[in-house]
Amino acid sequence: MMSWLESLSARITPTLFLLLAVGGALLVATPRGAGATSDCKPDGASCKTNQSCCTGVCTAHVCGTPTTTTSTTTTTTSTV
Repeated sequence: MMSWLESLSARITPTLFLLLAVGGALLVATPRGAGATSDCKPDGASCKTNQSCCTGVCTAHVCGTPTTTTSTTTTTTSTV
């Protein structure tokens, strides 16, 4: 006669393997989110499109960082 623990083990083991298999399949089949892919090119690498660069900027066939510009204005008033 089987003990209570052996009986419980016999029922849980197949269920555990099934859950592990389903969980593994879900991890493999889960689609990646939108955005830069893991195979994007770093700054300085040659490129053909903005999408191929991690920074999203391909200028003159070289991946680079986006440029930012700032402007300042000065207002003066005169009293007469």
